[in-house]
Amino acid sequence: MVIIDWYGSPTNLGDANAFSTRFNLPALNNKNFKILYSDGQPTCAAPDVEFNIDLEWAHAIAPGADIDLVVPLDATFEETDLGVPYSITHQLGAVISNSYGALESLVERMASTFKMS
Repeated sequence: MVIIDWYGSPTNLGDANAFSTRFNLPALNNKNFKILYSDGQPTCAAPDVEFNIDLEWAHAIAPGADIDLVVPLDATFEETDLGVPYSITHQLGAVISNSYGALESLVERMASTFKMS
């Protein structure tokens, strides 16, 4: 499973594992969880609630899945979009979740950018 999230968070693994403990889920570790940077070290790296929630609930829905968390360079739509071809090119997973941190109505134009069969 691939999660592309528009924002970095230095507390994501600890927060996700606290969530996992609370809900009796397996812990995330270096065998089932990786953080990958699609275009270099991100410029935004403050704790972010949405970022952590994306990871926690993806893990809750698929507790046995390996998770590759792809973090773009910055929080722009364009950089977040680049996480999709990065994930495909590196064959990271069959399921990709992309979070823009914005209302869907603001990113409708992006939906047609990457058509996959």
